[in-house]
Amino acid sequence: MTTKSEIEDYYNKTWKNLDDQGLTKPNPRHLVILAKLRANGLKRNSKVLEIGCGIGTLSNLLAGYLTKGEITAVDISPETIELAKYKFKNRTNLEFQVSDMSDWSNNTTFDIIILPDVLEHIPLEQHDNLFSKINAVSNINTRLLVNIPHPKALEYIREHRKDLLQIIDIPIHTHILSQNAKNHGYYIESLDSYSIGFEAEDYQFISLRRSDFIKNYIERDKITRLIQLIKYKIQSWF
Repeated sequence: MTTKSEIEDYYNKTWKNLDDQGLTKPNPRHLVILAKLRANGLKRNSKVLEIGCGIGTLSNLLAGYLTKGEITAVDISPETIELAKYKFKNRTNLEFQVSDMSDWSNNTTFDIIILPDVLEHIPLEQHDNLFSKINAVSNINTRLLVNIPHPKALEYIREHRKDLLQIIDIPIHTHILSQNAKNHGYYIESLDSYSIGFEAEDYQFISLRRSDFIKNYIERDKITRLIQLIKYKIQSWF
């Protein structure tokens, strides 16, 4: 069983090596995640919690977008967080914290909580507690947004490209995520499988909402429904 200190040591070294090689600049994955966050409720004034921020590449992009908002970025690696604090010290709306989330707490709630390619690196037995911590800092309108490797893609990598794996890399199938979310008052609102590095879909972006979030189920008028029906019929002809 991998220990917390082993995980910390792995990421202390890994992020330092990547940064020394100039490989921690924004890449297409970061830009896609930012675009999907914006499409799923991220506003200029959002209060954001980022879990698993690493060296802060996405954190910095988010801080630049949040002209009236702020972001708290958390990661397990102490040395990486210190490096991130130094690299992005001029961001006044960005706060970095060290934690593996097992005992993390905050006195406020967040509009957006994001897990950008981190859930697969957290042992499954810790997911229940993680969702408990997330629930404690959410409110009725909070969006939980998760980006993960597509589980089928990660299974392929585990079998054929072990050189791409990190110290922990667990395929997160939808039923696993859905059950943990349900146990803590969340449900999956949407799931988008998309491709970045492979021909087949290699990532998933998942939007979750609080179960007590209220949607306005107002019945559409007859004209609107008729127009929609006509559109569908036209589309079926092609």
